[in-house]
Order: sequence, then structure tokens, then C-alpha cells
Amino acid sequence: MDKAPLIDIDKDVLEGLNHLHKLCSDNFIIVGAAARDILMQYHKLQPSRATRDADLAVRIGSWDLYADLKARLIGLGFRQQRAEYNFHYKTAIFDIMPFGDIQTNKSEILWPQDGKVMNMLGFDDAFRTAHKFRTDNNIEIRIASLSSLVLLKTIAWNDRPRERPQDPMDIDTIISNYLEAGNFDRFYDENSDLAEMKNFTMERAGAALIGRDLYRLCSNRALEEMKGILERELDLSEISVFFQQMARRKNISVCIDQIQAMLSNMK
Repeated sequence: MDKAPLIDIDKDVLEGLNHLHKLCSDNFIIVGAAARDILMQYHKLQPSRATRDADLAVRIGSWDLYADLKARLIGLGFRQQRAEYNFHYKTAIFDIMPFGDIQTNKSEILWPQDGKVMNMLGFDDAFRTAHKFRTDNNIEIRIASLSSLVLLKTIAWNDRPRERPQDPMDIDTIISNYLEAGNFDRFYDENSDLAEMKNFTMERAGAALIGRDLYRLCSNRALEEMKGILERELDLSEISVFFQQMARRKNISVCIDQIQAMLSNMK
């Protein structure tokens, strides 16, 4: 992906991204379901469909700068909704979250309007290790890697487990498709020892490779946070809410085994 490959995006989402790019250059990253879908479609792992929802994280230094960015976006036709970070632009829907120097030393943000606290740990890692793509009007944008999405979704789920059942399901989808998502060559050329792992399956090997990629790409603090969350859920085993949500489409023991494979390779 070094040459910033071309991707297709819904025209209203594209227009909104163009406005944001003019205001803050490439200091933002696409995360969440939109990032997952773009990468899965790029690797032809799901039918191409132009998503109209985009979760974005903008690297920014203060709440004053974030307020100024919002005001400029509103001046360009964005319509803020009830949540401070949620905007509509024509038919597109954007969640625009701040991260970076705006965070506390605990990697949290405290929303000024309602006092809501969000954990933004891992967003710096996702930004730094993002893939770069270009749109058909030649804007270069950053898209969180699939491995960093596993990190972000684990941490976000931990903040509101009952409200975010989709996160463990998305993690299962990423694990299930990880090798086919452009990682087969790395698996065979650089990680062939995983083929000798006990109870080998392609999904289990994909989970193990995610663990190695996260160890290589992420900060110690983010890794320790993620490991703590998942080790707690492994201790709960089949009564874990995380694994019950992850196992909507398969046996829960398979999900537990995949997460164990991922954690054992985060070193």
C-alpha cells in the first residue's frame, strides 16, 4: 500500500472528507466500521458498497482548536447533531473525535458540554501505523489498519460493554479474514512458524499474526491495557460478555481459543 492505492467512497462522504482535509490536512484518520469496510472491500473480502457513515479521529491540540474546527465545518454545511462529535453533511454521517495533545495524561478526553469521558488510548498508534489511500479527487487519507482496529475496538468496548456488542463481532470478522486481507505473503515468508502451532486453523493463525503485529506496532501502554481487558475476559471464559457477543456466529470455545492465540503472540 506504499503507493496510496485508489479507493471508492460515497460522493457525500468524499465531499465531507475533502472539506476536512482542507482544514486540517492529513491530521485525521478513518476508524471504525468505515475503515473495516474500506479495507475488506479493497481486498475483495466483501461486496463493494459505499458507506455513508464515517468515524474519524482528528489529531488536535486543545478544545479551543476543536471548537474552531467545528465552527468552520458548520460554515461549510456540516450540521451538528445532539452529540458534540456527530455531524451530518448532506446524506453522510460523521463522528469526528479529537485525540492527541487534547488528551489527559490518562489518554482520556473530557467533553466540555456533558462531562462525558472517553478513553482515546491507542489512537496515536493507529494514526502512526495507518494505511494511506487516495480518493478519486486525489486526496490522500489515512485509514486505520485492521490490527489497530482490534486494539481500538477492544478498548472502546471496555468503556461500555453492554452498549457496544458490535465490537467483539467486528473483532471476530477481522480475525476470520486477516490472512486474506493482504497478509498471506507475510504469514508464509516471515511467520511460517505459526503453521506449526497446535490445533492450527487459518483463523487461529490470523489471530496469532494480529498479536504479533500489535506487539510490533503499538505502545507498551496500549498493549498492556488491551491485554488486561482480554485476560480478564478469558478468566470469565464462557460467562464473559465479550465472548458471548463475539460468538454470535460461531462456537464460543473457538472465539476463546482465537483470543488466547492472539495474546500468546503479543510478545
